[in-house]
Amino acid sequence: EEVREVPLPLEDRIARAIALNYNLSTCYLIIVIILQEPLFLRDMIKYIQ
Repeated sequence: EEVREVPLPLEDRIARAIALNYNLSTCYLIIVIILQEPLFLRDMIKYIQ
């Protein structure tokens, strides 16, 4: 039987999916920070400290 070639190894596909989700989350956070900068940053600093 013929073995079909997989375009990307599973690990590579998982890594790409994680990177894509990370980039989307980062973009969303940046948009939120830009839109609500003063309040968001104050809350974030309180939360971190």
